[in-house]
Amino acid sequence: MRKFLDGYYPMHVSMEVIVKTKKLRFVDITPSKQNGFKVKVEPQLVSFDAWFEGRLNTLLRFRAI
Repeated sequence: MRKFLDGYYPMHVSMEVIVKTKKLRFVDITPSKQNGFKVKVEPQLVSFDAWFEGRLNTLLRFRAI
């Protein structure tokens, strides 16, 4: 977080998770897809791209098959 006067600077973060095993399956991501938070899900790839101000907490859940 980078505070400026009474607000926060806009921040940009992206992450890509490559699952190299077929023993895990993507379940969901929090926060869900919305304006400023793009989510891409493929069979062995999960990625997100986010623009935000303040604090961003993300949770990616996977389940063993």
